[in-house]
Amino acid sequence: MTTGGKIALIGGTLAAAAAASYYFLVFRKSNTIAQNTTQQITKAVEETKPMPSKYEGKAVRAFGTNAIFLVRNGLKMWLPTPDILNKYGLKFGDEILIQIQELDSIPTGASLSGMARPTINLLR
Repeated sequence: MTTGGKIALIGGTLAAAAAASYYFLVFRKSNTIAQNTTQQITKAVEETKPMPSKYEGKAVRAFGTNAIFLVRNGLKMWLPTPDILNKYGLKFGDEILIQIQELDSIPTGASLSGMARPTINLLR
């Protein structure tokens, strides 16, 4: 009986050691996966970050449209009212007129009022 107990104890110790090794390897593998995922996400964010625009800090409007946008951090943000335009130290007429294609090439950010962004249609 004693021999059976010793074998069981040894078997249990081996099983515990094997389980500990397995969990260590699983933890190490998941930690490596997490690090790789973090690196991939960081790289994707950097690659999709908007490029600075030549209109940085300026108000822009496309020819034939009424919507005025402030360009900040490479994003165009809609300025829906004269009050919001004034809040940023601008007034109607200060905006730079650009081609619609150039305005469309600037990524769109959030509206500076929290309102929905306008749909741009050329006036003909």
